[in-house]
Amino acid sequence: MLALASAVSALPTPYANDVVTALPTYGKISGKQYAGFAPVTADGANKLHYWFVERDGGNTPDTPFLLWLNGGPGASSLTGLLAEKLGPQAITANATLIDNPDAVTKNYHLLTLDNPVGSGYSSTASGAYVTSEAEMRTQAVQALRVFFARHPEYSRNPFWVTGESYGGHYVPNIAWEVAVNASEIPLQGIVVGNGMFNMALQYPTVGPMAHAAGVIDAATLDEMSRRQDACVADIRAHPATAGEFCESATVYWLYEREAVAGKLFYYDVGLADAKFFDDETKAMGAYLNRPDVKAAVHAEGVTWVQADETGPVAAALLPDWTVNSDVVVAELLKLGYAVNMYNGVRDLSSCNHLGNEAVLAALCKPVDSPCADFAYAQSSPWPSADETEGYMRKAGNLTYATVLRTGHLVPTVVPKVYATLLAMLIQ
Repeated sequence: MLALASAVSALPTPYANDVVTALPTYGKISGKQYAGFAPVTADGANKLHYWFVERDGGNTPDTPFLLWLNGGPGASSLTGLLAEKLGPQAITANATLIDNPDAVTKNYHLLTLDNPVGSGYSSTASGAYVTSEAEMRTQAVQALRVFFARHPEYSRNPFWVTGESYGGHYVPNIAWEVAVNASEIPLQGIVVGNGMFNMALQYPTVGPMAHAAGVIDAATLDEMSRRQDACVADIRAHPATAGEFCESATVYWLYEREAVAGKLFYYDVGLADAKFFDDETKAMGAYLNRPDVKAAVHAEGVTWVQADETGPVAAALLPDWTVNSDVVVAELLKLGYAVNMYNGVRDLSSCNHLGNEAVLAALCKPVDSPCADFAYAQSSPWPSADETEGYMRKAGNLTYATVLRTGHLVPTVVPKVYATLLAMLIQ
């Protein structure tokens, strides 16, 4: 990586080629935005696309800098920026942009990274899709180095790695890579929503969540117990392919293919109609693949792709599905970084809150764990008993919160509540 590092250090400052001045269908933007490609391999074949939005009101030394990552694997992180109400502009179903009154950029700098290559605008010219978290985190941190070399004015802001879902793999691994190999970046900690961390612990909670939600009966719960046991056995015996088997045997059996529990939007059972999110995803494809949009965000020459759990990115990372990332979370806690997790309680997928609590219980069980007191920590309503949006537990550097009235897509469904939670977790 020496040749690449030298190339990064030689970049002109300020770097003018990634400035975003206007967005088609929206017009001239206020504030500063930057977007472009960062080469992340020495041969230049792999490039990650970033899109950065500065906080309203400009930069101050204490403004938190958030890196946001969607999961999949294969999902574009522009989903968070444009569809999940994180950025100042939001996508509509007719593929236009409008002002978003709930943007987190009112208080934070936000950098979204299409990660890994093959997701969104990010690309590989040699077919070198990442096959492990080690490859992913090395390339992602190289993209961060490129961005900060181009925009050193943000390089000392308190840095947080955030994301959701399969981001439970990405977020802790990128944070660990920063902590160990990129200490020039002032890492504070991580924030993960409805994450995947240890699937041997999380898959066995799919049935109990469905039963507690009232969507399956006791007999179906018994069948789910058998299926979950088979899933865990397959994780032990065939970890490289068990992810596909486990999804089919549990979640897909309940809600998609056989649809034993009906074709529910299991990521948020409280939504009677989640078609809006599909419509927005289709609209993103139409919008982000317009030539004038690609020119505006410096993504010429590539096709924006949303391939959530499908396509070459997911295929290359299939063996990673059951590789535990909770061990990396444990290392971050030992190093003294803040670890924040939250769960929308209406999520019936394998990323549900029972599964995340099981992960944390196991993580904090050793008596020498930095979060050993988690088992005895009392949950308290947040932000207050009079205005309860969820429940929060703390132990050492670990904070875990549940979020009521939402599921997997917390920022999308309850954006104002998410803003309150984010402020509590990182400030």
